[in-house]
Amino acid sequence: MIPCEFMVTELLPTIRKETVAYLLSMKYTQRQIAKIMNVSEAAVSQYVKKKRGLHKKELERIISETVRKNYDLSRSFSENVCEICLYLRKSGYLCKSHKLVQHVSDDCCKRCIAR
Repeated sequence: MIPCEFMVTELLPTIRKETVAYLLSMKYTQRQIAKIMNVSEAAVSQYVKKKRGLHKKELERIISETVRKNYDLSRSFSENVCEICLYLRKSGYLCKSHKLVQHVSDDCCKRCIAR
């Protein structure tokens, strides 16, 4: 699985779940969060109830820390996801996450980080 595919299939649901948790902590309503993230209120509810975006605890911790550290309320959700992805790649967390889910070689990680 290539890094972008891994990001979309494995990390994006967890980023969404952690973004919902972050925005709730900032006192946004589920309706406001749905609008910000361009998803349905039902989807937000699923993230709140932890029925979506579930993953390994270590991966959830990494994503949660990254969202809380890098989420900028002045940018769109899409822009934030791109910035979070870039941060995960440059910091090596994307490779660490990728290795938690799949067996990838160190050469693959070196190519990903170098871009």
